[in-house]
Amino acid sequence: PYEGALAARTTEEAAARAGCHVVYLGTLMAAKGFLDVLAAAALIAAERPDTRYTFAGDFFRADDRERAERYAANGGGATIDFRGVVAGAAKAALLRDADIFVFPTHYPYEGHPYVILEAMAAGKAVVATAVGGNVEAVSDGSTGLLVPPADAGALSAAMIVRVVASTGTARPRPWPTYGPTTAVLMPTTRPLLSASAPPELPGCSAASVWITLSP
Repeated sequence: PYEGALAARTTEEAAARAGCHVVYLGTLMAAKGFLDVLAAAALIAAERPDTRYTFAGDFFRADDRERAERYAANGGGATIDFRGVVAGAAKAALLRDADIFVFPTHYPYEGHPYVILEAMAAGKAVVATAVGGNVEAVSDGSTGLLVPPADAGALSAAMIVRVVASTGTARPRPWPTYGPTTAVLMPTTRPLLSASAPPELPGCSAASVWITLSP
């Protein structure tokens, strides 16, 4: 339906923008995890202050908007844009401009989010929670990164991995297999967090992505 609009942005388009662009697309409700993205943005801001965040969708309730505004005001200087509902060509353009698509839902009745498939069709790096149909759509460490639900620390760690990998890239890179790195993000291997040194990651400084998570 996008008729080629999901193709990677051109070198000229990439040169005209700076930093990394993180996109959330969906209903802005607490159970969908958008507040976790805002919390992660505050953690990431000190490490990658040029990272931008766009949230596209309607606020579910008035208090979701109020909480979002409070988070954004205390976001540590992160650039945050609440875009409202996007569709058609506007949605295609937003996904084309994105470096990372994030969908950290912990909605108890989550099915198979179509937005993840749209982002993957656009060739975007996906960071999502290990909830519902996400685990079927995303192969952890291969086609994306999966993190525990409602864990801003794990989310920010995964997002920084992708920010480092995506910054300055004119077109999406094939997903690497991170191997042991992904295990750091999953609760079954939390003992790895007690290791004396951060894991080695391809193409970036390991120190920049090592975030201590609460047990």
